[in-house]
Order: sequence, then C-alpha cells, then structure tokens
Amino acid sequence: MVGVDPTTSAGLAAGWATRLADSVHLVHVAADGRVPDWLLGLAAATGADPEVVAGDPAPDALANLLRDRARGAAMLVVGGHGRGTHPGLQAGDLAARLAADPPCPVAVVHGVDAESPLPATGPVVVGIGGGPSGTAALDAAADLASALGADLVVVHAWTDVAPGAHRRADDPEALAARGREVTEAARRRVAQRRPAVAVETAPVQDTALRALLHRAEKAQMLVVAPRVGPPPPESAMQAGSTTRSLVAFAPCPVVVVPA
Repeated sequence: MVGVDPTTSAGLAAGWATRLADSVHLVHVAADGRVPDWLLGLAAATGADPEVVAGDPAPDALANLLRDRARGAAMLVVGGHGRGTHPGLQAGDLAARLAADPPCPVAVVHGVDAESPLPATGPVVVGIGGGPSGTAALDAAADLASALGADLVVVHAWTDVAPGAHRRADDPEALAARGREVTEAARRRVAQRRPAVAVETAPVQDTALRALLHRAEKAQMLVVAPRVGPPPPESAMQAGSTTRSLVAFAPCPVVVVPA
C-alpha cells in the first residue's frame, strides 16, 4: 500500500514499491473524495490500483487514516519529500508520524534530496540491537535483500558511554565480544531463512546513528525497528531518537519495522 499525493516524491515511492511487489495499491486521501487525473496517470505508469478515500488530509488525521487502512498490509510506503517537509530534512510530518508508530513495515522513500534519483544498487543495511525488535528488523531486511537480489549488511553499534556522557562500568572488550556474538547469530539466522543472501556483519564501536548513516551512503535502503522498552545496557542501536533521525536524514529509503 502506497500513500500518495501529487508530489514527485509520492510518484517515486509508488515506483519504488513496484520493485518489491507484484500488487501495489495506491491510496490518496482527499476531502472531496474525487479521483484526480494525476492519480489515474500514476496508476497507469506503475500498474498499481488507485483508490481515493474521502477524509481529512491534515497530517495527524491522514496518518491515522493510513495507519488504520494499512493494518495487515505487507508494507506501507510513503514519499519522504511530500507536503510538510522542513528544510534540511528528508522526511515530512506524515512520514515522521507513521514511522513513530508503524502499523506494519513503513517505508519512507527518499534519496539524497528531492531531485535525486533513488539508489538502485548497493546492499540492504539493517541495524540490530540484540533484542526482539532487532530480530523483526533482521527478518524483514533479509526478505527485502532476497527480493532485490542484494547483499545484506548487519550493523550492531555498541558503546561504553552512557546517556549523559558517563562511562559505563562494562569492559569495552566484553562489549565488543558481545557485538560479534550478536552479528554472528544474525548471520546464522539469515543463512537458515534466506540462504542465497550474502551477509556482511559489522559490529562497531560507535553510536547507532553515525554507524548507520555512514553505511547508508552506499546502501539502497536501511531497515530499523523502533525501540520497545529499555535498550540493552551495552547497545547503542535502539536509542529512541535513532529511528526518527534516520527517517529525517538518511540519503536512502528507510524501512521501519514494528517489533
């Protein structure tokens, strides 16, 4: 399911979705419920099925409507450069609202800027923290990599710096070893589920945001999961602001997977 409006960004999102699924449903929310010509043109260009839903197109109401309609969908896709995008950010208000509370995997589709083409090559990069939400993100990323014929990079960021810039008592070597364990366990899981997908593991001492933004420069998409509950004490991957910042600043599409 793709939420669309007349922007170029929404058109790119619809085209991106057709790379992943044979059946794509375009949903446009309009106060008058009329079917606009641009929607018919987009449906013809992408081979997708169009639908107009009468409703309030304001960001809060629109997010709630799309969230309700997407429950049970394989993925909800929106453009990152739609209405409500603020200068310097890659995602507007609607995308941020949907990514904060995803009803299903939510893809926020954008490139480096509004005029840049979407990356069509490179690996799928997933950030994991060792908990259940990381497993959900890993499985989704492996499935996407398989569908695209892409490699998968599994990133686990760890740090011995606690919130407030205090050093943790944990031994850095133990944290590094834990990072290797988490990513190797991820490699084994992918090998069982998607044996044809080549996996690179990347346990790194860094913040999750820096580690993933660095990898995003050469990725065709990022996959993350919002944190549910407190993160493991050694993990930098599930910090509450990480997903929001990636949606806002990453130079490639970002898929947010519910736990």
